[in-house]
Amino acid sequence: MGFGNFTDVLKKLADRIEEKVSNLSFPKHLLLNRIDLKGFKEVVDQYMQNRELCKKTLDVKGIWRLDLDYGPQFETRLKTERAGEITVQMDELTLFGGGGTALHPISLCMAGFCGCYSAAFAKWAAMEGIELKQLMIRVKGDLDFSSVLNIEENIPIVDHYQIELFIESDASYEELYKISEITKRRCFCYYCISTSTIPKITLKNEGKPSLNHNNSNFKDKKIFNRLNLDAYKDTVEVFKQNRSLCKRFIEAKGHWRLDVQYGPQFEIKLPTESAGEITVQTDETIILGGGGTSFHPVALCIAGFSGDFATHFATIAGLRGIELKKLEIRSKMYIDLTTGFGIEDSVSMIDNFEIELKVESNVSDEELLEVLELAKKRSFCHYCYSTPVFPDVFVRKFISEEEKQPSEEPTYLLGKKEKNHINLIHIDDPHNIKVMIKRDITMKEL
Repeated sequence: MGFGNFTDVLKKLADRIEEKVSNLSFPKHLLLNRIDLKGFKEVVDQYMQNRELCKKTLDVKGIWRLDLDYGPQFETRLKTERAGEITVQMDELTLFGGGGTALHPISLCMAGFCGCYSAAFAKWAAMEGIELKQLMIRVKGDLDFSSVLNIEENIPIVDHYQIELFIESDASYEELYKISEITKRRCFCYYCISTSTIPKITLKNEGKPSLNHNNSNFKDKKIFNRLNLDAYKDTVEVFKQNRSLCKRFIEAKGHWRLDVQYGPQFEIKLPTESAGEITVQTDETIILGGGGTSFHPVALCIAGFSGDFATHFATIAGLRGIELKKLEIRSKMYIDLTTGFGIEDSVSMIDNFEIELKVESNVSDEELLEVLELAKKRSFCHYCYSTPVFPDVFVRKFISEEEKQPSEEPTYLLGKKEKNHINLIHIDDPHNIKVMIKRDITMKEL
């Protein structure tokens, strides 16, 4: 067989695979903004008849990897409907005693937020018959690490939170603003950050407390509980001398994949310190109009929560000379999709949030409970769930067809706080409602 014939065979095979995949996915005329409208509406009708179906449970388990002295510190496996389980790993920054070899837990939370919010926007735009030709999202949080590092107690960890949507559509500003307001009411992650939810955390020590416990081996180890405590202490001392260093920001930017009709709906590239960028993709569940081909963005948020909380628990234990031989975390969230489905607004989306820590250590339960209480105070994600934060939401339209991909500007990983990249314009409308979508932009302004 000649090379030309072989190329023809490969092309025919590719065409057949494309045809098969297209047939497996939803018919194109039923998809709008990558949302299966027919399927979603059928589920909504079914759930309206039986509101108990709106009750769901999200369950995420993870482990602090104490069996290794290198590589990512935290690992979890997230389930998908059609793609099995996907392993997700996290690592703390070197600045705070980690190795920087994987995604940071807070970055994953931000990525999950981006995926969840853009999914809700695309869905409710589709339900209103609005076609989106392009949808990008950028989420930015201005943080203060004073409390996280125990430099000063009771300092709010989040100074400001901002969501920007960049849209190409034939819809008017007024129509997009309407969808933005609907999204704020029905996005699960927006609810989580703007509503106080106090997780119920229980701790079980599977080790045997020793009356002769001492910290002698702790002082001789550079890495303890998988953390470089000397590096962490050095950072705290430097930040104490210059409190402006506590002001950090984190930014995540991704896009809703409107260029394909199957596979994950949302994609984001996240940086690591020493492992380059890692692409993360999410997909809505089938009942929510997605394809179930990747994990749900909310599962990613809960995974980030688990990694962040485990990091603080291991760090505080280490600073107290408590050696952990095992640290596992299981996060279970009991949710209600009534508002998310648009069946009835203002119904609480979270019925209960339970976290179970399984620890093996030779210290008393009382000592571990003290560590647990401190971890609650220091954890960024625990703060976000338990303290209402109301993001500013900005919707912007493209006026240029020049560039269809996100700009090459990197996503930031806990950068030092600086001025916003775009000067935002607020113009009050005649009804005294603050409209934040009065100016077109080009991709170059990103």
